[in-house]
Formats: sequence, C-alpha cells, structure tokens
Amino acid sequence: MNHGWTTALLSHLVGPRGEVIAMELLGSLKAFAEKNYEKTQYQNAVFIHGNAAEGYPKKAPFHRILISAGATAIPSALLSQLAIGGKLAIPLRDALGNLLLLEKLGENEYHRSYYPGFAFVPFVDNQE
Repeated sequence: MNHGWTTALLSHLVGPRGEVIAMELLGSLKAFAEKNYEKTQYQNAVFIHGNAAEGYPKKAPFHRILISAGATAIPSALLSQLAIGGKLAIPLRDALGNLLLLEKLGENEYHRSYYPGFAFVPFVDNQE
C-alpha cells in the first residue's frame, strides 16, 4: 500500500530528471496516495490505477522496480519489463520472510540475493 510517502522518497532518490510510477489496485488508495504526494515538493511521479502484477508496459523497460507487498511469486510481467542491468526488490511470503533483490543480468539470467526477517502485507493482484 502506497500512502504517497514511498513515492515521495523515490522521487527524491531519482531526482528531477527521473520518473517514478506508482501503481495501486484500488482507486481509493491511488487517490489517497496521490493527494498526500501533492503536499510534497516533488513533481516527477505518475500515479496509475492498475494491477501491479501486470506492470506498466507502456513505460518499460524499467531500471528499478520496487514492490511493497509480500508476494508468493514474482509476477512474470515484471521480469519481462525489467531492463538488463535493472533491479527488482520484492518481499516474499515465504517461511523466512525474505526480501528478494533480483538483478537482471541477461534476457533470462538473474542474480538473486535474499534478506530474511521481513513481514509485509500480502500482494493482491485482483479486487476480490
């Protein structure tokens, strides 16, 4: 869940020449995050109402992807939209509470680093 603060932090990190795309599955959460973000000095983010499991092919490939909810698997769309040399950080809903940092080395080649001990809300990819 993005309340806007993560997007503001990422906006700061990428700087004024970078762009941040924030996705929310629920329109009400997107609106809430966007309203909070508008209170900041940053203007380099776009808020999208959509399914993050599908990524955002319109702007792919991405150099960095951050998922802020625990997933049971990495959505394949995100892997395909990650640029070679790009990095994806995603918490896993596994027994160790791993945070996975994945670097795309080639078209189908990845380096994975696991950091255990995290708990996140579940990744939701539909509006049941």
